[in-house]
Amino acid sequence: MTPPGVSIVIPTRDRNADLCRCLAAVAGLEGPSPLQVIVVDDGGREPLAPVLERAGGRLALVSMRTRGEGPAVARNAGARAAEGELVVFLDDDCAPEPGWLAALVRRAEAEPGTAVGGRTANTLERDRSASASQVLVDVIYEHYNADPSRAQFLTSNNLCFPGAAFRELGGFDQRFPVAGGEDRDICRRWLETGRRLVFEPAAVVRHFHALGPGGFLRQQFGYGRGAWLERRARAARGGGFRLDPALTSGIFGSAMRVARSRRDPSLAMLLVGWQLANAAGFAAQAVRTRWP
Repeated sequence: MTPPGVSIVIPTRDRNADLCRCLAAVAGLEGPSPLQVIVVDDGGREPLAPVLERAGGRLALVSMRTRGEGPAVARNAGARAAEGELVVFLDDDCAPEPGWLAALVRRAEAEPGTAVGGRTANTLERDRSASASQVLVDVIYEHYNADPSRAQFLTSNNLCFPGAAFRELGGFDQRFPVAGGEDRDICRRWLETGRRLVFEPAAVVRHFHALGPGGFLRQQFGYGRGAWLERRARAARGGGFRLDPALTSGIFGSAMRVARSRRDPSLAMLLVGWQLANAAGFAAQAVRTRWP
């Protein structure tokens, strides 16, 4: 059997409906082939067998299980099982557009040795908090990826690495217990080796992450925790403990300009909540962490 050219790693935990939609979209992708899909159940309680059986007739599926140690551990486990030359990371609450994978692979093959990330688009437009989260992603990408061929940050729900180089780097730092920060960390470490990150806006995944105000604040609190861990890891590598806060970097101002242009006070309030929750998570992680 010909080894797959691409392996897609999808971590999941108790989101079977999301995973079912994700796998259906993966089954409808336009090339390349052969393709390996690895689903990593990170300690979930819901049995995955019905979902995997439904998708198994259309996809070359591999399933495995980790112990609820977080997405960094789950992604690394999937990457170790990957047989493809390219390893692509996708989240279970995302549904890639048909041309998503072809766009990633095309860019990766045109610029060998680079890591390539695509664009995430919010699908739940009536969820004000999900829309606010999308605004943050958009302004952060504008800030860090003004030159798409010299990107600085790509999120882990839409990211392609050369498999051998990813494993040589050590994968995601498994000291990150929650989602948030581990993608910033691996992008930083990748760039420190002299390799490049490339942003490919034609590689689009649709995001179905329902939040609500409470979910949004919890998400941003978690991202604040991850931000402290990323900066502590960077300092341990000799890079200094740089804060780079959104208030002084221009990211917060860009996000507020979006709220003003939309004449949307609720978005502005959520953005203020983002800053408060993010700072609280940052401080909480600083107090609780004993760095190994």
